[in-house]
Amino acid sequence: MKPRRRVRFTIGQMMWAILVVGGVLALPRILNSPDRVIAFSALVILSVLCLIAAVAEIVLSKRCPNCSRWSLRRLARHSRYYLCTSCRARLKRGWMGPWHDASGPEDAARYERRSHAGIWKGYTPPGEPEGSRSGHLLQSKRMRDPIEEIRRHPRPTPSDRGLDRASAKVRRFLLARREDIEE
Repeated sequence: MKPRRRVRFTIGQMMWAILVVGGVLALPRILNSPDRVIAFSALVILSVLCLIAAVAEIVLSKRCPNCSRWSLRRLARHSRYYLCTSCRARLKRGWMGPWHDASGPEDAARYERRSHAGIWKGYTPPGEPEGSRSGHLLQSKRMRDPIEEIRRHPRPTPSDRGLDRASAKVRRFLLARREDIEE
């Protein structure tokens, strides 16, 4: 049995906790004070500074703790995981917490690219299934003219102009494909 991991708080987390507790305790005094304008402006300035810091992190990058370069980029699919573009270090970080190494097998799946599972490798189309019901349906489907299928449907009302334009585009595409095949 593994021993329980002891929770450790960083200095940044403690400073945020002190700020929140102090703000909550000072709120009744500030509301009854004539200095409300100053308190409100300080709150607005702090909010703007936090917003600027968040935008700077998104636009720029963070400093890598391994190589000390400004090349640590956040992964798009996992917001707490980062990859250094210069030293290729894999790191993860909790909210305002310290950096942890994420190069182990438990975090490897987050750094992998998307799989090609949707691609059927080694697929071969089946031969002509003549004589079966599915073969008969497939043959009748292949013999139909797609342009006649489009023309068979009723015309849309004048309010459906977008649908009318889309069907015209489909007709032009099918005509072009037919001409390409015939050549």
